[in-house]
Amino acid sequence: MVIEVDPNYSGLAGLPYKVVRIEAGVPGNPRALQHGTGFFFAMDVLGRELPIIISNKHVLSGASYLSFEMARQKNNRREFAPPEVVRFRGGALPVFEHPDPEVDLAAVPLAPIWNEMQKRGVEPFPLVEFIGSLPPPYIEQAIHAATPALMVGFPQGLLDEVNNLPLVRRGIFATPYSANYMGKEEFVVDIAAFPGSSGSPVYAVFEGVLPTEWGFTHLNHPVAFLAGILWGGPQFAAEGKMIPMAVPQMGPITAIPAHLGYCIKARRILELKPLIVRHIQQHAIDQIPPATS
Repeated sequence: MVIEVDPNYSGLAGLPYKVVRIEAGVPGNPRALQHGTGFFFAMDVLGRELPIIISNKHVLSGASYLSFEMARQKNNRREFAPPEVVRFRGGALPVFEHPDPEVDLAAVPLAPIWNEMQKRGVEPFPLVEFIGSLPPPYIEQAIHAATPALMVGFPQGLLDEVNNLPLVRRGIFATPYSANYMGKEEFVVDIAAFPGSSGSPVYAVFEGVLPTEWGFTHLNHPVAFLAGILWGGPQFAAEGKMIPMAVPQMGPITAIPAHLGYCIKARRILELKPLIVRHIQQHAIDQIPPATS
């Protein structure tokens, strides 16, 4: 697991190294595939930091296969090179789905991917987020509409294929973070949600000054908090109605997307912990079937 100590991998500079492009097979159509985004997160489970990959249910669940396009490292430095692809057949990798059917949030363990890469003699480079990356209550109150936002991922499945790098996009919060948009623990950003962006981490960025529990402090560099996970956005349906939709991953698009994204608040990641604990108690993570190349 890579911890932020090198300035090349800390702060905003580290954001491109925290995500992974996910390819999912479409059941019943061996030629079809879909893309989504996942990011690395360390969950405190049973006294240890367990690295997982966070994304959406509609990205991870029910696929005929899942492929993860991982970065490699050498001498503790990330290699700028094409990805190391680790593929699992459908059902071989446990998917931890949020228990609320209306919350499009899910995760998979990183350990089986890590183990497969090491079997190949390759060291992975997953730069992980920790619980400390989530905004504390006083920061939540300070994330207002028009606060700068960054989203990291693979819109339309696009990436720098030579260096295995995502695209970082900038916008603003369209709603106050302290309010639950439409009564759900969600918020809206003024960043377009394209296919492939599903599961992208969304950050609140503070520049110049940072709110504290006692007032404000001046910053020498920008500070980013993991605010949420993109799951979809409003789209104009064929009949002219505006409806909320999960971001389609591939295939024909029958609605016109608006330049907005719907995001799940990041603290809901912690609600996956009981599922992960239960799985570990019943099936050791290391006993998951090996990946297939």
